[in-house]
Amino acid sequence: MIHYFYRGSIALSELMYDKDRKSPQYDPRFFAKLYALAGKYHIPGMKFGAKLLFGRALRCARGSDTFAPAIQIVYTSVPEADKALKRTAVKTVAEHAIILLAKPDVQAVLREFPDFTFDVLMCIRDGMDASARDEKDDLPFPSKITLFRR
Repeated sequence: MIHYFYRGSIALSELMYDKDRKSPQYDPRFFAKLYALAGKYHIPGMKFGAKLLFGRALRCARGSDTFAPAIQIVYTSVPEADKALKRTAVKTVAEHAIILLAKPDVQAVLREFPDFTFDVLMCIRDGMDASARDEKDDLPFPSKITLFRR
């Protein structure tokens, strides 16, 4: 947080690299906590950066043991009216539901947070509705009608 005030950006510190310094190991828990702090202290730039990095970190952490605890942090430390991180977590679970819903730690989070469960189900439903709309768009007549031609 202090680094953000001096530099104006969120630094990916040495702690975020694996032991061989080959690839970054993003921890979504860190960015969820950083987002919550930025919201608490009204730091919009840091909040925006933490949101972007949280999304990347969550996608990278799908198979790790940091995935479910990150969702717990989001649903416990971020105010209910703030939906940005919640949407990211919900969308990630909905997109990879077959794999993630089979994990016991994700199932435990779904049981612990009914709001999260509801949000995931609605996201999956919206995705199904969108695919149903796409199937209906395959009609033999054009969907756009040109009223005036030059």
